[in-house]
Amino acid sequence: MGKGTTNMPVKSGVSKKARLLSRGVLHEQVPLAGLTTWKIGGHAEKFYIPNAESDFVALLQSNNLKEQVTILGLGSNVLVSSKGVPGITVLMTQTFDKVNWVDEETLLVEAGVSCAKIAKQSKSEAFSFFAGIPGTMGGALMMNAGAFGGETWDWVDKVEWVSETGVKKILHRCDFQPTYRHVLLPESGYFLRAYLKVPQRLEKVYQPIRDLLKKRSLAQPIGLPSCGSVFKNPPNHFAAQLIQECGLKGMKIGGAVVSLKHANFIVNSGGATSSDILDLMRMIVECVWLRFNVRLRPEVCLVGDFKDEEWKLLQHAA
Repeated sequence: MGKGTTNMPVKSGVSKKARLLSRGVLHEQVPLAGLTTWKIGGHAEKFYIPNAESDFVALLQSNNLKEQVTILGLGSNVLVSSKGVPGITVLMTQTFDKVNWVDEETLLVEAGVSCAKIAKQSKSEAFSFFAGIPGTMGGALMMNAGAFGGETWDWVDKVEWVSETGVKKILHRCDFQPTYRHVLLPESGYFLRAYLKVPQRLEKVYQPIRDLLKKRSLAQPIGLPSCGSVFKNPPNHFAAQLIQECGLKGMKIGGAVVSLKHANFIVNSGGATSSDILDLMRMIVECVWLRFNVRLRPEVCLVGDFKDEEWKLLQHAA
């Protein structure tokens, strides 16, 4: 890991299955494609699953900004470079996986908990939108994830936070500035858990969740390798509608193809690389700009070894 971190054991040649990796051990050259919903990605230079919160904090304190730290949850909404991810990749889902009631209206959710679990555990119809988010609490907080009209930060009271150097603190809703699919953070760091205010708990909330999931399955390519929505909806527009009206459904570059079911989804049809995805995204941005004079902004996050020019070209394409 570099200076200051040599007291941590390191293993090479580990299993491809993250669930078989030892916790509390810094593994090397772990393949990430199987840990992402796009099934794309190279190897993590170093890979870590904390035994407990104290392990994660100690890792950050020991690292002390020497190496890049990348957080991975369920692997949705990210495009991992086929060239790999430098530094340390930390998997949160096996450690920060608890949900508890603090009082009658406050749900404490750890960063690695799936949004689907939040929808069920909350027993609130207002939280059923979480069932439509294919990520974790930590990812939802980071980008103000939403679905079917609901957004994460509408329900956040406060969060437990750790800085990049391992300093823990409590931050409140007023310390953050959430907007559509973006959150302005007060400092660089990582979410550990969130306190959510839950309205009107019900004995049974499963039917609203089933209804939303049915609606989702009818409209989206569920079951196929994708990241979720690729682009944000521009003001007064729907990204999928713009892409569809450009005639781009079914458009393919390499193994990456625009879904025939939902135009704001790009599916890995087999063997797609991160470059295939980026090239297809760039084509979509350019086509929409030329036809509608509307600029699409990526919702997906890039992780790993990408050239700055690649992302800048996409951000400012057309």
